[in-house]
Amino acid sequence: MNEFLPIILGSDLNTYSIAREIHEAYGIKSTVATSMILAPCLNSQIIDFYKRDNFSKDEDIFCKTLNEIYADNKDKYKEFIIFSPDDNFRNIAIRNRERLDFEVHLPYANLKKIDELLTKNSFYEKIAKLDLAPKTLLVNKENYKDQDYPEDVYIKANNDIFYKKDRFDGWQKGYHSKSKDQTIKIIEKIYQNSYDDEILVQEFLKGSDGTEFNVDGYRSKDTISIAKCKNILLDKRVEWIGNYVAKIDTDEEILVDYAKKIVETLGVYGLFNIDFKKDIETGKFYAFEINLRQGRSHYYATQNGVNLSKIAIEDQIYDNQLEIIGDKAFSYYNLKLKETIDNLADNFKDEFTKEKRMANAINPLIYDKDMSFMRKIKIHKYLDRLSKETFEIKEI
Repeated sequence: MNEFLPIILGSDLNTYSIAREIHEAYGIKSTVATSMILAPCLNSQIIDFYKRDNFSKDEDIFCKTLNEIYADNKDKYKEFIIFSPDDNFRNIAIRNRERLDFEVHLPYANLKKIDELLTKNSFYEKIAKLDLAPKTLLVNKENYKDQDYPEDVYIKANNDIFYKKDRFDGWQKGYHSKSKDQTIKIIEKIYQNSYDDEILVQEFLKGSDGTEFNVDGYRSKDTISIAKCKNILLDKRVEWIGNYVAKIDTDEEILVDYAKKIVETLGVYGLFNIDFKKDIETGKFYAFEINLRQGRSHYYATQNGVNLSKIAIEDQIYDNQLEIIGDKAFSYYNLKLKETIDNLADNFKDEFTKEKRMANAINPLIYDKDMSFMRKIKIHKYLDRLSKETFEIKEI
């Protein structure tokens, strides 16, 4: 009997990255449960699929599908672990744990902790004593027109989960406003749609590509493993602002200390992802967001020497608490390599293409152990289309 079966929810870039990490670490297939098979997972031979309509929307179908996976595999595997690529799937899995016919490992914080950090402002309040929270004005439907806003601000929803449910015309993940009038108009448009929670207005930190950083990690009962990166090429498509298509390793060791202090202060265990930005005028770091899961482009962590999926499995399945701090040079990209390099600023082209980084330059979707003829064709077409779509937008 096999030791464990990894079950991954969804079928996006994050899903495939997790499946690849598990295959690299253990040489086994993952089972993916999804309502549709998206391009990143097409024709994969390291994944077994359970595709069910409305899997992501109907919790009865969600539970029925997972119980079906268990029924088909209970005589083959001793234990089961579920990974989620996003907050919605993670919450559904945790919320319905008792409805499953089997015991399952979930390498995430509990729902109480997730609810405590549901809004960005609750995160800022809890880390206030660490002096890492950005200067933020919290406004609502009743008072947003009465505020004395700075001229240059960044606007985003306080409750990201609710905000993402209503993709109205002109919807963006966040908005850079350069005047008070523009700020009021942006907030007014948000409130004219179904979102009615609070909105964050933050003083805009100067700096573009190369000033934002990610930390991805895992905290067990005794250890904290951490990888870090510098983001050097922003995805400028409206719905994807905040995501990066190219990353490199960074020597900003202070980020390890900041990340440890944040998760210890919050009492967070399991997988986590923290977004940082560096003020180019002062050199000070600010923590803008924490996600209690792996980030969308977290595969960079494996390149950095920290396979978070493996670390979670070692803890959850084998009671083996690893402590690894990433130290490997790398270049991460998730589009076509040539087009990515062509669209980098000159100084980042030099950094990205350094020999030690190019020796560890990886697009997680291009895996030599999962490149059948059909997958190779489909991934090539997908990356070609996505690269053209992404790089035709030069400014936000």
